[in-house]
Amino acid sequence: MLEKLYDEFSDYELEKELPRERYQALRQAVWSIAMGNTQEQPQPRSGGRTPEKYSSKQTHQMKEILAYFDSAHRREFNRRYDSTPGKDQNLIHDLLKKYTVREIEEMIDKLFELRNNPREYRIKGVTIGSLHFFRNRLIQVLEDEEGHHLEDF
Repeated sequence: MLEKLYDEFSDYELEKELPRERYQALRQAVWSIAMGNTQEQPQPRSGGRTPEKYSSKQTHQMKEILAYFDSAHRREFNRRYDSTPGKDQNLIHDLLKKYTVREIEEMIDKLFELRNNPREYRIKGVTIGSLHFFRNRLIQVLEDEEGHHLEDF
């Protein structure tokens, strides 16, 4: 139930309405409560803001891909994709090093399509992790299709 609270909190777009530091503190508090951790997270030692892990462009692209994956997941299973924020972001970031957003979206579509043929492709689960794990196989299938070529392969 508390994890649902955190998901609902994420949907409110408070990030645009609150100052950045206040939003991050509120987000961390909601996360801690939702996960049953009542201890506060240690503050950065530098005394300043924690450096951003990704650029704003990368963050935007990762959100776009995650939203696309979520919509494909909803079409297939009639429920939201239960994302693991840090892990999924790192996997998507790794994919973005080599592929464009459009290419990753094509890989997502192919992953959901091949899921229906588990005997041939052995894809059991449909997650960001499986997208990352099967990326080479997905690219090979996409390139084998007539008239399709991914430039960076």
